[in-house]
Amino acid sequence: MNDRFSTSAPEGASPHTDVGSYAIGALDEYETARFEEHLIDCDECAAELESLMPVVDVLSRVDPPSYVAAEQTHREGRVLQRMMGTVGKERRRARRRQLVTSAAAVVILAVVTTLSLFAGGQMFGGDGGSTPEALPSQQGELPPDPNGPGIGGPSGGDQFQATDPRSGVQLLVDFREKDWGTQVNFIVRNIKDVEECRLVLITTNGNEEVVTSWKVPAAGYGTAENPNPLELSAQTALDRSDIAFASVRAISDDDKSTTMVTAPN
Repeated sequence: MNDRFSTSAPEGASPHTDVGSYAIGALDEYETARFEEHLIDCDECAAELESLMPVVDVLSRVDPPSYVAAEQTHREGRVLQRMMGTVGKERRRARRRQLVTSAAAVVILAVVTTLSLFAGGQMFGGDGGSTPEALPSQQGELPPDPNGPGIGGPSGGDQFQATDPRSGVQLLVDFREKDWGTQVNFIVRNIKDVEECRLVLITTNGNEEVVTSWKVPAAGYGTAENPNPLELSAQTALDRSDIAFASVRAISDDDKSTTMVTAPN
């Protein structure tokens, strides 16, 4: 018998061939005949062959291509798991980088916003800004001297005051020439019984421009019910030399206007 199917046996004992090779049909015709001759007289090999028969029966039901495919799928599954693990790690790293980038962007935006607000405050707080300037509160009569301390103090612009004999409304107006036009500061007193007013500038050639408007409360401004005057500031692109008058006009519901006071009168 071929040596690769033989096993060493103690002296005086019969040689045993490979029972497993016979069971799965791995022996050629000659080796099969030799093993069957040996099997007739060897109870040990017969018993071993009988114990292997259930395994042989199971193996006979296995489809070799399906087994190969299953092995391939198993190996590919392990590869897929490793790949998904790697992708998961990369995604977690990407999310961490995105969070860090977003946090940095928020900090930069906050800094830029703060600087912008600071720069805006500097720009509009200066002499040439467009924010209305605060006017000093005056509870008494209008200054008798138009050139004295009034709106803007001693260094103010052209100041005029007037009291309308019909309506009794008082107006103190200050024109300040600017590079961009004219700033108009004004105070109104003793005005009530109207709902809305406008400040209108009349130019030297007769044109009119509304520079601001406001609502009048029931107690009015600069009255016995409300001693506080109305203090406002407006801007226009008109040159100071082109402005002849400033007029306070009351506006009715149908948008008709009534002149309450004009300065200079």
